[in-house]
Amino acid sequence: MSLSATLSASEVKMADPKPRRIYSKSGLNTLKADVSRRKGRTKVRLLFDKRLDLRIPAARALVSERDAWIEDMGGPEAISAKQMTLLDAALRTNLYVQHLDSFLMQQASLVNFKKRSVIPVLRERQVLVDSLARILSMLGLERKERSALTLEDYAEVVAQRKAAQAEGGVPSE
Repeated sequence: MSLSATLSASEVKMADPKPRRIYSKSGLNTLKADVSRRKGRTKVRLLFDKRLDLRIPAARALVSERDAWIEDMGGPEAISAKQMTLLDAALRTNLYVQHLDSFLMQQASLVNFKKRSVIPVLRERQVLVDSLARILSMLGLERKERSALTLEDYAEVVAQRKAAQAEGGVPSE
């Protein structure tokens, strides 16, 4: 007579220390855990909600990268609302690609030897890179200089500011 035959079914379940398998194929839960495990150094809340916590260095880096991209496009006054939407999509896609690159660099191998193929995350990363390239080509890859004010326009702006200050109002920009 075996030991398991003398125990009830509930006692056998309690004796089994095997942890439950987490059924997640997308890798998003692993990415979330990996990002939150890094003690805030690279935690960026843009992945999961619209507000950025600017106390986090990675969030500040993302905002400075956004500002640099806006300057490359000729400044905020030269960008339409549609271009700004594309720019935000490009920044998010770039962030996803960087996170996937970090994940891939931590892997022991990028090849699934059993199936004789690369791991699926590598293919998904390439899809994101292609998407980023299409968005950037829509935005234009060339750097656009800001248009400088002519001397007459600058003199007019200065005169308007002086007039606003003389009236005691707040100068409008």
